[in-house]
Amino acid sequence: QRLIGDFHVPSFPQSVVEHFRVRIVDGSSISEPGNTGSDWRLHYSLHLATLRCDDFKITDPRVGEDFQRYSVSEGDLFVADRGYCKRNGITYVFENGGHVLVRFHSSNLPLLRYSGSVFSPLEHLRSLGPGQCGDWDVRFQSPRRGDLTKGRLCAIRKSEEAIQLAKKKLQKKASRQQRQLRLETLEYAEYVILFTTVNRHRF
Repeated sequence: QRLIGDFHVPSFPQSVVEHFRVRIVDGSSISEPGNTGSDWRLHYSLHLATLRCDDFKITDPRVGEDFQRYSVSEGDLFVADRGYCKRNGITYVFENGGHVLVRFHSSNLPLLRYSGSVFSPLEHLRSLGPGQCGDWDVRFQSPRRGDLTKGRLCAIRKSEEAIQLAKKKLQKKASRQQRQLRLETLEYAEYVILFTTVNRHRF
């Protein structure tokens, strides 16, 4: 790690630093001061190497998080949470010469095997023991053009303590929102799961 200001910046493998400009993106709701009642959504991109903002947009609060909110240059590697795990956004980045590393959202990103048959994430995740990692080649179909984009599903099974904490958090949130949790959602909580368009030889 190295220190920039008061922040410790993690060191990435040399192969990543040489080939990619790592950008962290997120969205946040903001409220205008005073009694106007105006709300907005801030879409923000941070260049990890310098911790400087390199792109941002302010939109109506109904505009959701999406990679399509940002400019993309060849060699960009966007790192984002599961709110950005959407086929159109990932396709947009890839078509403009960039790559993504994003938390996996099973409902928003249905996956296929290279053969074209359906890829079932949970079937593969169940093969992992505590602390074990998995890395599988997958594809998904663009909803706009119908073509296929290559990627990888990478995962690690959490420790039993971390699994119980994650499930308790999900159950508490579901109770607060008065909704029923799906068993599938609880099972996915046993893993940290990422989708990336970067092949394993480069990252």
